[in-house]
Amino acid sequence: MRLDLSDSIEAEYDFLGMQYNYFSPSKDSEEYGINKINGWGENIEINSNEIKGIGNIDALLIDKSKLSIPLKDALDSTSDYSLFMGAFYGDELKDEAYSLLECSKNDIYSVQLLFLDRLYIHPEYRAKGFSNIFLSDLIENFAPSIQFSFLYAAPLQIMTDESREKDINQDLSQFRHLSNEEANERLINYYKKKGYKSFSHDKNLMIRRENF
Repeated sequence: MRLDLSDSIEAEYDFLGMQYNYFSPSKDSEEYGINKINGWGENIEINSNEIKGIGNIDALLIDKSKLSIPLKDALDSTSDYSLFMGAFYGDELKDEAYSLLECSKNDIYSVQLLFLDRLYIHPEYRAKGFSNIFLSDLIENFAPSIQFSFLYAAPLQIMTDESREKDINQDLSQFRHLSNEEANERLINYYKKKGYKSFSHDKNLMIRRENF
């Protein structure tokens, strides 16, 4: 896929595409149905032929029809995904979710749940549409039939110690001057522009309508 970025930066790049690591537990595992996705994108600079990383995206894809444990336990077993339980009563969506999705319970047929964990774009590629590409490519490749996706808007500069930025290949310096409240509001508004809506009890918990 060729992206013409000449209006926004001096060099032009060829987008080499997305690559993924996909971990799907075996049927005899307690985590069967809990699939982890790690993706990253690369560009090649036309002038130098240098390959550069654009950023990365991590997500959890749960197939409720395959779970042998309650959804809460499935989310608790994986990092901070327990934060997403605020969108559910047991294994079912809260009533507010249907309102945010502008649908009824009867409209939901997909057994897949997509939880976006992390989306990071390197500074020189920000505001050029790559976050949209990362999101749409992940959904197209791994969850084309999902009806909605979740994310928990937590600014990386709050969650990541500055001393670890180089270790995880992330540059968050341009956000370090923001207060936690400013960073939080900015990130929530960023995802609202992409169609995500906040739950009333926790504005960082967000949901977006996908395929209906």
